Amino acid sequence: MRSRKRLQFLTALVAICFAGLMIVQIIWIDKVVEANRTIFRTKVETVLKEAANSFRKESAYTENLSYAVNTNESNTITTVKNELTNHINSSLKKSDLNLEFQYAVYAHQDENGDNRLAYKFGDNQFSERLPICSQSFDPQSQSYQVPLTCSIIPDNPFHLAVVLPTQNRYLFSTLMNSLLASIVFTLALISLFIYFLYMVYRQKKVVSCSKPKSADFSNV
Repeated sequence: MRSRKRLQFLTALVAICFAGLMIVQIIWIDKVVEANRTIFRTKVETVLKEAANSFRKESAYTENLSYAVNTNESNTITTVKNELTNHINSSLKKSDLNLEFQYAVYAHQDENGDNRLAYKFGDNQFSERLPICSQSFDPQSQSYQVPLTCSIIPDNPFHLAVVLPTQNRYLFSTLMNSLLASIVFTLALISLFIYFLYMVYRQKKVVSCSKPKSADFSNV
């Protein structure tokens, strides 16, 4: 009876340790994913600032941008969009970020005290208005916002908004090796735990069967 309780206690202790290891694994994976998202977002924001900076270096581009927004002239808008696409794509590739992207140009528009960014041109899925730029951000967001000419070139209050639709897939691919290693380690722990239970109960059964049966004697 005592050995049975000892076995149950040992099994419960191993199960608790195993559950603790599983929890640690889950917390570790969550922390790694969160840290990777934050690092990735900081990297993308830096890349987009570099793209905006390279765009500003050509005065003709900024003049075309202002003219395109003010006149809504289709040929000029097409020219500006092509230049922005080239600068964004080039900056992303320089940082080994081969990602699909969509973008739009916004401008400050203060109407009735509502100081927000108003959509000017770009891809159609963007909102008509966006909140003003902020230092705070959601690490899980796939959208980015950087000044294009705002606060840098007079009378050019424009911002660049970019969305990376394949961001989550890219982040998952960068963590694939770590996730696979974690899954293999977890499966190994599960297998060892099951094998441990099997061997313990098998040993118990062997010991139980090997005990001599007591003989009953009758008085004649």
